[in-house]
Amino acid sequence: MHVGSSLHQLSSEWDELAELDPMWAIISDRDKKHARWDLHEFLESGRTEVARALETIRATGLSLGTGSALDFGCGLGRLTAALGQHFDHVMGLDVSPAMVLSAQRIHHGVSGLEFTANLRADLNMLASESFDFVFTSRVLQHLPDPEMAKAYISEFVRVLKPGGIAQFQIPVRTGFRMFANRRTPYVVLRRLGLSPAFLYGRLGLHPMHLISVPFDEVRATIVDAGSRIVTTEPDGHWSLLENSGFVFTVLKPT
Repeated sequence: MHVGSSLHQLSSEWDELAELDPMWAIISDRDKKHARWDLHEFLESGRTEVARALETIRATGLSLGTGSALDFGCGLGRLTAALGQHFDHVMGLDVSPAMVLSAQRIHHGVSGLEFTANLRADLNMLASESFDFVFTSRVLQHLPDPEMAKAYISEFVRVLKPGGIAQFQIPVRTGFRMFANRRTPYVVLRRLGLSPAFLYGRLGLHPMHLISVPFDEVRATIVDAGSRIVTTEPDGHWSLLENSGFVFTVLKPT
């Protein structure tokens, strides 16, 4: 599939998820499906996650600038808002314009936050060496293919300032039959004209796509982009991932 068409499909599917059950789509806790997330609890989970990420960095002894941060795949701004408590300016990017509009509404009037849609397989809209911190969680795994995920990882390094840090989570092996069993019939039945609300609400189907990138390929991508790995930790967020993912913290040399 052509990159442009695959991103267009990804954008459309996440626009549908933004209408169906946006908070569950972002944090897929089975007990929170069908709009059972409370917004305050949802946003608090972002504050907890960002605090944990920053603590990991502090534990390495590295110094992290507090001027600017990028939240890649911002969704409803769960992590963007949390990062805003630690950085002067935070940009949230997402492939779904519907998610971006909802984030703008939820965080209206909060200074230092900016939300923008990006439907490109790169971050060319962002200047090189413009962020102190790049953060993304539960996003790269939803991209159409591993090559696109690796391209974005390279872009994270490009937009980091010298001495900047990126932290991202990605599965390194595939074990997602549960999601595949829900996505495939969803896509087929949508093409036949059935509504997203019926497919999700009545049949329990959804369009989420999940990929993995082998650990060695992630490591090679980081090195080739001119950065170095500071820490790697097993990703324990989702039991569905069966500990198949890692959180990478990388440093762009000065």
